[in-house]
Amino acid sequence: MTSMNLFLRRWPQRTFALALLLAGSILFSDVSIASAAADSNATEKTKAVLAYLTSLPSRPDKKVLSGQFIGWMFSEDPGIFSRINQMSGKTPAIMSGNYADFGGEWGNFSSTNSLLVQHWNAGGLVEVAVHIDNPATGTWDMDTYVDLVQLATPGTALNDKWNRELDRISSGLADLQSKGIVVLFRPLLEMNGDWFWWGGRDGKQYRDLWIYTFNYMTKNKNLHNLLWVFAMNANLGNVSTYYPGGQYVDVVGVDYYSSDGDFPVADEYDELKKLGKPFALTELGQCDPSDSNCPSKDSRQIINSIKQEMPDVVYWSNWNEGWGLDNHLYVRELLSDPWVVNRGDINLAGTTPPPPTPPAPTAPAPPSGLKIQ
Repeated sequence: MTSMNLFLRRWPQRTFALALLLAGSILFSDVSIASAAADSNATEKTKAVLAYLTSLPSRPDKKVLSGQFIGWMFSEDPGIFSRINQMSGKTPAIMSGNYADFGGEWGNFSSTNSLLVQHWNAGGLVEVAVHIDNPATGTWDMDTYVDLVQLATPGTALNDKWNRELDRISSGLADLQSKGIVVLFRPLLEMNGDWFWWGGRDGKQYRDLWIYTFNYMTKNKNLHNLLWVFAMNANLGNVSTYYPGGQYVDVVGVDYYSSDGDFPVADEYDELKKLGKPFALTELGQCDPSDSNCPSKDSRQIINSIKQEMPDVVYWSNWNEGWGLDNHLYVRELLSDPWVVNRGDINLAGTTPPPPTPPAPTAPAPPSGLKIQ
């Protein structure tokens, strides 16, 4: 386990009362726009992926997408999906990557993107989370204060820095867009915790920063392949404090780490569900692998907890290293559960894929990835 993962995973789970003030004006008013993509110019593929995710809870089976994180940018584990397949005969449906650079100089995203492209072309979905450097210092610095108002105010020096960060991130996402790939995009995550520079901050300032980022990337950078994922930390509450509005969010969820392998219903589950968006366990770990008392590596607990506690979950994504599916037991049984959707099971048209057409003898078409009609 790297020192960075020790730093980030896992913070003590603290339970707070949910903030209900203004819930009616923030939560219930957004349900009417939940079925449309947040980006009014979203590509047809992006709309198709969102429609597919929205449809999953009503299905009798094949209704929860499996997922796995491949590691930090520049230190990805390209073999993790192969190891999972060797264990189970199945490949997770979602490959989760991460755009981050802990030295302060963002490089290109070729290593992460190459893996995401391969997964998409093989029939999977992809996610990109962002653990972004502190714009005030330009380094992986979670302690130095950042003025969020200045960050989201055009013309300020801090805003110029933020725009440069967003430009770098957008270059990687634009590469995926050019290849027809839809991205579950998870920025500014775990904002209801206090371990990131954007976390535990004033609610309005955070919401304004999310909205500024959304508008900059969709309008200034013309990125229309993104489904915007609003991911809280489980069991810290404050949904209404931080939720920026349904017109800026496509998917809601929580990053959830368990101390005993089970996942009781998250405090935020019911409140987030009322927003009318697909709900996901956007980051998941069964228990801290550094804990010698970790009671269970039984991965079947993941789907059993979803069925019993949070049946409208549409996907989960395991963290890597000790939390990865490749380090757990009964992975074959987990991924063979009737509820679970793996790579190869996804059909965005909602019908059984037709038999493949033999390629023409000359100039066969490149792989198109997911089936969309």
